[in-house]
Amino acid sequence: MPKLQLRADSEYETRLDKASEALNQPNPVSIRNAARMYVVSKTTLGNRFFQRAKARNQAHVTQQLLTEEEEIELVKWAE
Repeated sequence: MPKLQLRADSEYETRLDKASEALNQPNPVSIRNAARMYVVSKTTLGNRFFQRAKARNQAHVTQQLLTEEEEIELVKWAE
């Protein structure tokens, strides 16, 4: 079994999303099996699936100084 990577990067978030999708299929797998298949934390996957926790980019929206649109405009201006 691959080593579990507990990093908050886009690859990990993608794997969490895919594992969540596997739980929503007509013949769903268990949280434990989905976590193993996609190499994500079982606890994190369960919390996200039962909506007890949000992704980091969604959880801290209120703490950001700029909105997503403002960030995009700032990047365009800087380029």
